[in-house]
Amino acid sequence: MDELLTKYNDYIRLKNYRAEYLLSNGMIIDFTYKEENFIHLLGLHKLTDIQLIQLFNDKNNKKVQTKYIISRIKKNKFTDLMVKSSVFYGDIATRYESFSYENLTTLTYTDAVVNFNPELIKSKVLHFIPLIIKL
Repeated sequence: MDELLTKYNDYIRLKNYRAEYLLSNGMIIDFTYKEENFIHLLGLHKLTDIQLIQLFNDKNNKKVQTKYIISRIKKNKFTDLMVKSSVFYGDIATRYESFSYENLTTLTYTDAVVNFNPELIKSKVLHFIPLIIKL
C-alpha cells in the first residue's frame, strides 16, 4: 500500500477523537481530529511545486479542496512518491516521516506537534500528558 495512503488510513482511525493535553502548569490544550485537517497536519500544503497543491492553496479554486485531495490519495493518484519528489519535501520531511497512528497517540509525535520554546513566551511548561477520547 502507498505510504501516503497508509498515513491517511492511520489518521482517519482517530477521526472524531478528542486529544487533551494537560500541561504541567495546569493549562489544557485540546483538539478534535477532523478529516479536513489531515492535509495541513501532514504539511502537504507546503509542497507548492505540485500542481494539485497549487490548486488547493488557491482560495478561488472551489474544486480542489480537502475532500478532492483525499479522493486522489485513496485512488493512488496522489502518492508518497509524488510527495517525496517535491523540492519542498525537506521542509516537511520530519513531520511526514513521523506521521503514524502510533506516533499520533503517544508523546513521541507530540514533540513535533507541540514544538515550541517555552523561554520565548516565558512559560513554565515543561511537560504535558496526552489523553485521547472518542467523541
